[in-house]
Amino acid sequence: MHQAYVKLNVDGSRKSVKGCLSAGGILRAAAGVWIAGFTVNIGVGSVLNAELWGLFHGLTLAWRLGYRKVHVELDSAVAVTLIMDFNSFMHPLAHLITICRELLRRDCICLVSHVYREKNRVADGMADLSHKFDIGLHVFYEPPPLVDRLIFEDAVGFPHNRFVNS
Repeated sequence: MHQAYVKLNVDGSRKSVKGCLSAGGILRAAAGVWIAGFTVNIGVGSVLNAELWGLFHGLTLAWRLGYRKVHVELDSAVAVTLIMDFNSFMHPLAHLITICRELLRRDCICLVSHVYREKNRVADGMADLSHKFDIGLHVFYEPPPLVDRLIFEDAVGFPHNRFVNS
């Protein structure tokens, strides 16, 4: 079993008017070293549904690989609030929220925090890549070529501006 914290970044994606959902994420060690990544093409639904399925698959992957100290980052403040708010039992996605909470409460230490999308670009790239695959989960133990540039930019601290309307 691994003792150091690893970072899990997850993101959900919804494409087209059909509502095609996917999610993706990356699991990294200290200094951003790639451990594994995943894409999952989910089907149809809401982007919040995709974010929560991304969390589910990311936590399951971390557990399966033996990591018990995980810092989870999501760029969906709504998903973070639902996971941390114990009064969401009436939410339409309550079952999925409950499953994610149970994964977070296993015999492990998990921190969950919100990050802006500019800090979650690699997970966003993985979620976007998911749309190119068949329905189901795909795990990568080496970074897919389509996210190499994002990994490099993240590693060197490439700046990304956030535009806010005033």
